[in-house]
Amino acid sequence: MSSHNQIWIESDRKLFGSHRQRVLQLFLACLLSISSALGWPFQWFPPRQNEDVSEATPDRSFRMKMSEKSRSTTSRQKPWRGRRDKQKRAGKETASESADPHEPQDRLTLPTGENSESSGFIVMVYDASDSLSALARSCSTTPQAILSLNRLRYEDLRSGQVLRLPSPQVVETTSMLSKVLAPHEQLQREIWRGVRGKRAVALTFDAGGEANGARELLAYLRDAEVPATFFVTGMFVRRYPEIVREIAAQGHSIHNHSWSHPYFTKIEPTAIREELIKADEWVTSVTGRSTRPYWRPPFGDRNRRVLQLAAECGFQSVYWTLDSLDSYGDHPSAESIAQRVLSPLRGRPPEEDFLDGAIILLHVGEPATVQALPTIVERLRQYGYRLVSLRELLEP
Repeated sequence: MSSHNQIWIESDRKLFGSHRQRVLQLFLACLLSISSALGWPFQWFPPRQNEDVSEATPDRSFRMKMSEKSRSTTSRQKPWRGRRDKQKRAGKETASESADPHEPQDRLTLPTGENSESSGFIVMVYDASDSLSALARSCSTTPQAILSLNRLRYEDLRSGQVLRLPSPQVVETTSMLSKVLAPHEQLQREIWRGVRGKRAVALTFDAGGEANGARELLAYLRDAEVPATFFVTGMFVRRYPEIVREIAAQGHSIHNHSWSHPYFTKIEPTAIREELIKADEWVTSVTGRSTRPYWRPPFGDRNRRVLQLAAECGFQSVYWTLDSLDSYGDHPSAESIAQRVLSPLRGRPPEEDFLDGAIILLHVGEPATVQALPTIVERLRQYGYRLVSLRELLEP
């Protein structure tokens, strides 16, 4: 072969060799661009001179990690939608950072009772619209177990009954129990009877008129060591501040009974709020304690609208399980008042536990009530009932 032909062959080899290398580089570059656009797990780094591609050097390993990180970030990145979306994303990031990573975000954690008797239980005010089966499922129990725990038959369960339930550690936020236990929902529900099964009774006294026999009443409660609960009007506080101070000094609970004792279903929403707030301010100024969260509607006159408006002011209505009728008609005798309380169901003895968890309505200013009280207290204790405050009656 002539030297001239050999030179041309070498030139062709160099030309086509460099051309093939250029084509290969262009092909790999296109493949890399396509893989990045589609998010494929492909990355290629051309080996450096004198580098064994079977072993990743620290520099190459670092570049591979950075590439994987940038690729994963790019694949999750959302298109820009303006400042509002940026603020939303920032809010979500803040919420996720503050939340416990080990706690599911679609669940609620519930506190349990502090003492040994109530530990492991929660309480709620039952409404007829509640499904007992759904409540039982939320607590991992059965409807019959709930009824048994509260010493109830299904036909005796009614709205206003405070139920004691086994406390689940977490509650799904979409479950019925989480909706029922919402504070705004519970405040709108009126309490009719406290927790059953503890053989406890709460004596409650409404004070909205005269104070006849009030000091004798307080003296007996003190000597007999009977905790009581008082619902007072603002006008009663203004007229008898010393009596109210003595009630508070003895440790009795004081709650709201409105300012002027009107029929709440017949007054405007603004007047309802003023009645509750003004009475609370007067009680607070005299005793140093607010009347929240409980109130009792005068004459028992209320409807759903009234209960909702009161709840907006932070008050939950407390009705009564048993009315002693001590202020009804022409001032009944002490004997009739005691009989009414001790034998609420004609023909059925009180040992049948109707009074278990009962809220009994009595009144301040009725001398016959003071006379009937020793008989009521002694007989209830003989029947095995404990006399407790309203707050204790509503605890698990």
